Amino acid sequence: MSLSNKILICRAPYNWYQVIKSHFISSGSTYTNCWYTKNELQSECEEEEPEAGTLVLFMVEKDNRQMIVGGGYYQMHLDLDVNTCWKRYGVRTGCLNYEAFKKRVIETNNNNLKDKLSCYIISGSFIFVSTQMIAIPEEFRLTNDKNANPVRFFVSTEEPLGLYLQKVTDDYRVSMIDIYSQNHDWPGIYYRATISRSFEKTAQYKTILLSTYNRRCAVTGCHMTPVLEVAHIKTMYDDRYVSVGNGIILRADIHSLFSQGLMTFCYKGIDKIVVKLSNQMLEEEAPYSEYDGKELLLPDDRRNWPNKEYLEWHNKVRFENWLKYGEFSFIESVPMHPKDSTNG
Repeated sequence: MSLSNKILICRAPYNWYQVIKSHFISSGSTYTNCWYTKNELQSECEEEEPEAGTLVLFMVEKDNRQMIVGGGYYQMHLDLDVNTCWKRYGVRTGCLNYEAFKKRVIETNNNNLKDKLSCYIISGSFIFVSTQMIAIPEEFRLTNDKNANPVRFFVSTEEPLGLYLQKVTDDYRVSMIDIYSQNHDWPGIYYRATISRSFEKTAQYKTILLSTYNRRCAVTGCHMTPVLEVAHIKTMYDDRYVSVGNGIILRADIHSLFSQGLMTFCYKGIDKIVVKLSNQMLEEEAPYSEYDGKELLLPDDRRNWPNKEYLEWHNKVRFENWLKYGEFSFIESVPMHPKDSTNG
């Protein structure tokens, strides 16, 4: 595997970092949208397109110092209109809600909402808390022109500063990942809370649920046991949630959609539970659209059906979670800086 010898530095305002950090802590590593308006890019020269997998670092200005506050790996560049950008990435744009997002676009783009946004999509995000931020020494202030303040640029890993940033950020990232999660990344507090409460009972719990659901996926009807998994509906904060009513058997890919908030289940009356897909999947005519509105295949004994209260929690908190500012807030009690037009 060939790795890039460059690091892409993306400047961001401190309030962008605050929202991204909070979402990262609660929901785990995911896609992050580091976006810029046309006005913010006017003074920049054309940059080469980063290679997929290039290390990207997010830099903010705090107390007149440049700080690396996290990063990820370059996935792709997109030019998106404001509405589409929010629908796809929501709070992963670093804004609390759609109104705040539009307000920031207006403030940084001369009151213009019509121009498309230049979006750098970063996968495998990792975000540092305040004690982990990496301060850039004054003599190495990151800019490639004394008369410019670019919002994004490259540093080489063949130079001392690049080597240092790569080494320190890699060390910090490794210290926070969960080697037992699917992608060896930070899976978020919901996942961690559930695993910490149920790991001793995992084998027994799955065996009971497989029997309860007749060894089949509740959505697809798939009977291939190797790809069947237990999906927890509500985060297990204590042992009372290790119950049949808080679990459902799903095929691995369906489980992933459910866990990531692209799919949820809803009671329809008192005798049906149906699938509900996110608007994003429906609008893009995703391959799973056929399952929207489909009635679940449930146990014969209604006492073993998913708990209605837990499903309502999943609808409210987990479903389309990128469009919501999570159940918990981890934003520091410090002034926000929405009018800082030097950052993007």
